Amino acid sequence: MRKSVVLSVAVLVGLLLGLPAEARQVAGRADPVRLSPFALAGQPARSPQVGPGRTGGGSVSPGYVPPLVENLGHVRVSLVGLLHTGRQDAGWRFSGQTLRDLLIVVEYRDLAAGPHTQRLKLYAPDGALYQQFTTAFQATGQSRRGAGWERVETRLLVGGTWITEHGLYGPWRFEVYVDQAQVPTTKEQSFHLAK
Repeated sequence: MRKSVVLSVAVLVGLLLGLPAEARQVAGRADPVRLSPFALAGQPARSPQVGPGRTGGGSVSPGYVPPLVENLGHVRVSLVGLLHTGRQDAGWRFSGQTLRDLLIVVEYRDLAAGPHTQRLKLYAPDGALYQQFTTAFQATGQSRRGAGWERVETRLLVGGTWITEHGLYGPWRFEVYVDQAQVPTTKEQSFHLAK
């Protein structure tokens, strides 16, 4: 009996250590907290790798800067909706009926040359963590010399996913972190997904 209890505890601890941080925090709470299936499964980000002169999915040219940009000093954020028709629509409000994918574009200035990691936490309209994207990228250091911005794209799949299948419409929000930062690099960003 004693061995089975010890074994059960060991298995439980092993499972908890294998979960992402958000799920480990939930496991120790008495009150129910809702997390998306992506957060509990600990799935890796489905966002593409990016780097100097490359874009995430090949659907946006390297020099493209959407017209609506939230400039936050050394970081700027913009959204580009990739529609089912093949068109692109920049903005902060999108229709779930026409949107296929959403590119969340974060650009950095004065970032040291070398490898970096961007974490983007995306929250559904009900406030639950929907998904966390982690993207490794290589900064050239060119932006430190005034030669431009380091660009990182994260692709959120929308059409035909949990979002449209379960009507997750309303105000979404996201936070962006760089490297090991515990405080978001940008102020909280939000966009609206309408039916």
